[in-house]
Amino acid sequence: MMEREVGFMGLLPDACFRSSLLSKLVDLALWDVQRENPRAPCKMVATLRSSLQKHANEYYQAVVQQFDQLLQSLRDHGAAVLDGQKVFFACPHKDGSMVELFPNGISVRVTAENYKCFLNLVSGMRQKVPARLRDLPIDPTLHLSGDYYPVACFIVDHLLNSNSEWYIDNEEDWNALNVTYCVPFNGQLLDVYPGMRDEPVPYCDAKRFGIGTKKSLQHLMKVSQPPIQSFSPSMGEVYPQLSMISRGYFDFLQALGRTNRPFGIPLSVEEFNAIGLTYSVPVGNTFVPLIPGRENERVAFEDKELFVMLATEKLMETMMPSGHTPNIPLPPHSLMDNTTPLEKRFWDIIETIKKDPAKAVGFCFAIRVLGHDVFLKERGDTIGVTEENVEEYLDLLYQKKEMIHAAFVQSEIQKMETQAMSFNNLSPSPEKVKESFKRYPPQNSPLWNTFTLDPEDANNEIFQIANTIPFSKDNMTQKEYGGPFFFAIPIVGKGLYKILPHGEGIPVTWSNHEEFLERVEYEKKRLDLRTSTACKQSLSAAEQENPVMGIPSYMRCQQRGAYHDPSLGSMRITTRATLDEIDMYKRNLLLLKRDKNRVSTQTFEDLGLRYTLTVAGEEVELVKDGRQQFVAVNELDSYIEMAICKLDELRLYILQQNEVYAHGSDLTGQQSQKRNNNFRQERTKGVTSTFSPQSCWVDVLSHANSTSLLHQ
Repeated sequence: MMEREVGFMGLLPDACFRSSLLSKLVDLALWDVQRENPRAPCKMVATLRSSLQKHANEYYQAVVQQFDQLLQSLRDHGAAVLDGQKVFFACPHKDGSMVELFPNGISVRVTAENYKCFLNLVSGMRQKVPARLRDLPIDPTLHLSGDYYPVACFIVDHLLNSNSEWYIDNEEDWNALNVTYCVPFNGQLLDVYPGMRDEPVPYCDAKRFGIGTKKSLQHLMKVSQPPIQSFSPSMGEVYPQLSMISRGYFDFLQALGRTNRPFGIPLSVEEFNAIGLTYSVPVGNTFVPLIPGRENERVAFEDKELFVMLATEKLMETMMPSGHTPNIPLPPHSLMDNTTPLEKRFWDIIETIKKDPAKAVGFCFAIRVLGHDVFLKERGDTIGVTEENVEEYLDLLYQKKEMIHAAFVQSEIQKMETQAMSFNNLSPSPEKVKESFKRYPPQNSPLWNTFTLDPEDANNEIFQIANTIPFSKDNMTQKEYGGPFFFAIPIVGKGLYKILPHGEGIPVTWSNHEEFLERVEYEKKRLDLRTSTACKQSLSAAEQENPVMGIPSYMRCQQRGAYHDPSLGSMRITTRATLDEIDMYKRNLLLLKRDKNRVSTQTFEDLGLRYTLTVAGEEVELVKDGRQQFVAVNELDSYIEMAICKLDELRLYILQQNEVYAHGSDLTGQQSQKRNNNFRQERTKGVTSTFSPQSCWVDVLSHANSTSLLHQ
């Protein structure tokens, strides 16, 4: 265990035994001063210092003794001992130092929820036993009455830091900490993702969770402070009061802030430098500096957002008389301050609905917040919002404001983690678009969804937008689109129809908007084709002439459960394979599905898995032309389901074949059993009883992909 000493006398200033013991120490020092009765002030201080030093060891020992008494009381009486007292995850030593039970432990309060972890850690430290992971109070539910921020720092700076002695490098150890997607604050558990409070945080997402939790708590602590009595004036009040020059400059700032955003107008570094901006703004007939002493300094391209913010605030500030406090009510959602632009846009739309309920037509009692469904009512996706129930809709929505805010904060953290790219690099690459269409053909979209589009869905607003907005980037603005979009089409009463695997979590940006529009256009054409008078003939002709417009082999396979391959290879499998081999293969597939997250994406891609199975030395395709089609990472579940269906089909054939042998040939039941036993001994030789994700990959791919790899 790594020990970090805190070198100050005694415990924290607000420790539970500070007041009683420290008062005794002070009394002893004052008694020494009265006894010696020094006259000079300097001798008074020297006597106090000498007396404190003389009684320091007694004080340290008394602190340790009372700490031990506290431990015993916790063991005997439980959390009731902590009532009205403050104890932290640190132990006092007789030399006056404090030793943390884990990094930042001296800032983590012992509560009724985590005191057992505290006792176990203290006991282990005194017995010189390394701390057990299950004893670390990392679980968010253990800090409802404490402060989780130092724990979040411990997660990021130590548990997930490869340079730390506390570094966790595997999923099993991380899972032992029992971390879920929630954050404790002011006695409440807040969802990091809406509806995922009880979902465990996987190791692959642990770093993001720690960083996101720190940012969320920082924001919550900031907005929970008492509000300042003066608020900024609304934009509508300030704008008419600006001079013509300032008003024009304000419009310029608004346009400048929108550049290089998704669907915004591009602005290169050269174009920005040609404007010649400095840290000053026009007010009346003069220029006011934004930063004193830097009014003539040129604004760098990377500081564009900072300049827009400072200049906007300065223009609004100039219209506020000194000491004036406008009577502006707080917004209905308490977490509005310091929210992201996307979240502000969301609440602006809600405020618009509140003022004009007619604009809520088409909404339902379920919303989509950055990839997560939030149901305001049971089966809310089937309950439409009308002018009669719009008030109830708004009330239920405001009750979810903290959950919605947490989702937006998490999204902002993910954006901050992504490295910033220049606009020149954001131009869509034709090669990448072609690769995406080749890997995820649009005709395969039924595989990514639990429902299909019906002809009446052709009137969906997304299709109308795709038709009315031209492909010119000068016209592609987020304002014209009406809000953020994802690679999914919202269908009332059904849900989200994904046009890419996991498309509900893929936002549409300038780098991928062409692919988005093309995929939407494809779905629209397919619906139009189905609604034509010669629907069946058109579909048949389109499938022959252009496979993209036909029903894909994947969808046919999914509809029937497995692709029927009447080849001689399948027939030979039924005479050569054993039931034990089929069952072992099926078990490995199920284990692979359960532990698929433990195989890295790179390892999966290097294996080159195709839509085939190799059983008893024979290769069988799961889909038509499966030897030429790779299995993507997000298609693994579908592949495993197809493979299991095929194995069940082969198993049935084997049983039927054995039944024929038993009744219609000279092969007796004993001979059949002997033959199966021989195959079992040969096929299962060397197979270990233990299982690991890697061994599962080896076992499965040795059957499924041994031939596929040769095709590469």
